[in-house]
Amino acid sequence: MLFICPHHDIGDVEGLSSDAALARQSAEFHHHGDIALPGQQRVGGFGLSLMAELGAPIRNRFGLRPARTQAGEPVPFKRAAEDRFGILSGVTHLNLHPHLPHYERVGAGVNALEVLARQVVQPDAPAHPVIPGGSDFDAILQSRPGVGLGRLVVCDATLWTSAFGGLDGLQTFWKNIIEA
Repeated sequence: MLFICPHHDIGDVEGLSSDAALARQSAEFHHHGDIALPGQQRVGGFGLSLMAELGAPIRNRFGLRPARTQAGEPVPFKRAAEDRFGILSGVTHLNLHPHLPHYERVGAGVNALEVLARQVVQPDAPAHPVIPGGSDFDAILQSRPGVGLGRLVVCDATLWTSAFGGLDGLQTFWKNIIEA
């Protein structure tokens, strides 16, 4: 099983005027709320180039704040496809890393990959310039059967850490991967 984990692409302003670019970067910065990150952080190039060479191109768009319950726990993700590899068996949520990417399948990636799990954006987070609060984003992808990619999973690198809560879901996730 191969995991490819490109992180977010915060502040992608390609094709925008300088005024629109600054406004978008500012809105994204306030949305995710992590003051340790600059208005633009382009992370994940190696993973993206690897995906393109595998014939399953994606974009790791934005840095989105996942929804939390009133008790402060991660809101359960929405399963979007059959979990053929069993990695999400017994897992309802992962963690609350404040800027998770939306994995946009592009080109051949649309047919090579399917969305395994969608995460809800925190409804009361400051507005994101592209993805409204309460919307879903594609958080975990898996290879489709019969496309020659074997057992490939795409998820954010920070889903492997317990630093952002959701420890019970993460422990089950790790256990499932070991047993897969």
